[in-house]
Amino acid sequence: VKRGTVGTIILTAIMVFIFVALKLIFKNVDFFKDNINILHVCLGALAGALVAILNFVYLAYSIGQRTTTENEELAKAQYGSSKKIRLFIQVGWMIIAIVVPVFNAIAAIFPLFFPRRSIILCGIFDARREDKKTGTGGELDQQ
Repeated sequence: VKRGTVGTIILTAIMVFIFVALKLIFKNVDFFKDNINILHVCLGALAGALVAILNFVYLAYSIGQRTTTENEELAKAQYGSSKKIRLFIQVGWMIIAIVVPVFNAIAAIFPLFFPRRSIILCGIFDARREDKKTGTGGELDQQ
């Protein structure tokens, strides 16, 4: 859960930085001048990251509950219902992000994809770190 949370925060900060950079670089383009409000981007990113993190924590809790439940059918049913709840939360947030004008919809929806991406990136970095420790580095051993 820690990796997914920290990764989501880092990726959200990078996303906000990209929005700010695009706003500064293309400040004379009407689309960026009229449609991109940095405050709305920050509010959307903050709220979207919060929803993504809470959704991810609920996923971890659901998996923990499934592994501790003795009855396999009950465990599947609980996990299935938690999956539906998490999907409902995500879709509900997407609708809110699009409808409520205080949020930039793109900045509010993108963080929903960040927990999974951050875990994938952590796995890649851990594999590289492990290769450096063992000295293999992906090279073929020659004898």
